[in-house]
Amino acid sequence: WLENDQKFSATSASVRTLFELATTEMWVDTMYAAADSVAPYMAPRRDNKQYGAAIFFCLFILVGSFFVLNLCVGVIVDKFN
Repeated sequence: WLENDQKFSATSASVRTLFELATTEMWVDTMYAAADSVAPYMAPRRDNKQYGAAIFFCLFILVGSFFVLNLCVGVIVDKFN
């Protein structure tokens, strides 16, 4: 199997992956890879953690997107005041 660019094995890679999720870039591929994960150094199994991964990623995107949107609106409002 091939290793994904989005991973949680190192802190820098984890932060980059979470940033990509918050900006909704390629989040579906990351969610599918997380749903297929089993354990470290084990082959992925299709839909192993299907519901847990879907709930986590959807909640993270909702919270992350609202946070980014609030930051953008806050900067725009602050700029024009």
